[in-house]
Amino acid sequence: MPENVENPYAPLSDSDPTGYEPMGQIFHKGKLLVVHKRALLPDRCVKCNEPTQDRLRRKLSWHNPLVYLLILFNLLIYALVALSVRKTAVFDIPLASRYKSARIRWMVTAWLIFLVSIALLVLGIVVSERGENAFSTFCIIQFPFAFITSLLMGVFGCRVVYASKIDDQYAWIGGTCEEFRQSFPEWPHPGN
Repeated sequence: MPENVENPYAPLSDSDPTGYEPMGQIFHKGKLLVVHKRALLPDRCVKCNEPTQDRLRRKLSWHNPLVYLLILFNLLIYALVALSVRKTAVFDIPLASRYKSARIRWMVTAWLIFLVSIALLVLGIVVSERGENAFSTFCIIQFPFAFITSLLMGVFGCRVVYASKIDDQYAWIGGTCEEFRQSFPEWPHPGN
């Protein structure tokens, strides 16, 4: 192998040719962490600031909140516009093992409630064909509550961090602990 070819499997270093900078482009602004899209977060958990080697790859997306107004007109139009104008950033989020475990518990619980909601719907339909209307009505009424609960648990319980804003260079990230944020300098651009 020629010596001038870069090894794609080599670990990242401070002088990494990919352009990642370990901590030089990370700031805090209030309750948000402002991170350059090419910055590498330090080996400290974003939830408790404890040292960790575990990381969770997250692709964060954001679009202007005004795009949500399109839901009033048509959900499909909203989805198409949101997908076309969204900004994204990918980060390897350092996360302590107890928070990774909690996230997995939330995921498993959300999936179980989702499966129970589908079972309630099917059971309600089957029982209604047999003429047991009271139990059938109970099952069918419980279906949307269980279904929505599973969606909310999946979205909010499993979420580690979220994007409050993303532009061409930086991502404003919420969901980190105060100690982790305060270990970085204040965002130098007060207007943004």
